[in-house]
Amino acid sequence: AAYQIIYDLNKHQKGPRMTPDSELIKPDKQKEWKKALKEWSNFLKHADKDPAGTIFFNLEVNEYILYDAVTSYSLITGGSRPLLQCFQAWFILTHLNLFEAEYIDRITKTIPINHLVSMSRIEFFQYVLPIITSGQIVTQSKPPDLKCKV
Repeated sequence: AAYQIIYDLNKHQKGPRMTPDSELIKPDKQKEWKKALKEWSNFLKHADKDPAGTIFFNLEVNEYILYDAVTSYSLITGGSRPLLQCFQAWFILTHLNLFEAEYIDRITKTIPINHLVSMSRIEFFQYVLPIITSGQIVTQSKPPDLKCKV
């Protein structure tokens, strides 16, 4: 609910695009992206209309929501933290099919992904987090402003 308030206010004030409207997501994946981000909040919001309703707890949905929170934090504060940057890199590299090629190209110029993609989540964080905190990888405070292919 708090995120929705920030999202609505930001959109009304014509602020920067937030994650649900990201230009970094391929146009043909936008619907899937928005559905994943809203599934749980819609279920909880409408519980009074369907008190016997159930929802399958899909752990992957949390990854989408966390990515959204990390990206929104970066947009709102104009900065980020190494652990958040590490999670953001991991999410992007494990969901390459969602993101525009130009964004993936920018990421791969910064992070050597060839051997990282095959790592487990723990291995990835153990390997990448020290690199980010050491300054060997220059990360951005927010995603680049890319144009949609629509």
